[in-house]
Amino acid sequence: MLHDNFEHDVGTLTQGMRFQTKEQLLDALNRYQITNHCTYKTTHSNTTRLRVQCVQQVCPWKCQAILRIRDQVWEIRKVEGVHICATQLIMQDHKHLGSRIISQHVRQMVESDPSTPIATIIYSIQTSMGYNTTYRKAWLAKQQAIEDVYGNWEQSYNRFLCLL
Repeated sequence: MLHDNFEHDVGTLTQGMRFQTKEQLLDALNRYQITNHCTYKTTHSNTTRLRVQCVQQVCPWKCQAILRIRDQVWEIRKVEGVHICATQLIMQDHKHLGSRIISQHVRQMVESDPSTPIATIIYSIQTSMGYNTTYRKAWLAKQQAIEDVYGNWEQSYNRFLCLL
């Protein structure tokens, strides 16, 4: 992920943050929303612009980003307002908490112990992010983390053949 400092706090989004791809920008938006217990809706999205706003009409939070053609990076151009809709009573799944974000969160856990139980992954998400997640999302996340660390079956098989 690109940023002026190349790192940023997942709990904040600021004007000027830069990302190599739109997917990385959306990932940062999702992490921000999950961390702050809010959710957004996309009001405009194309190959060069993205506008999102809080799903709650009374909340003034909005964010705009563009693709800087010269640099080929996505940049947050404007973050307006503060979420006034955030709730600390979170006992359900967040719509932006997908298996990809969970897999990034549990990668070290799976790397140190590939047999980590799904229940442990679910508990880790509950305690660190404040959300319940489904068994299916946790299972998919574990599979993705294993693949990220060790490669897929085909890659593993080809490495095995090279050893023979």
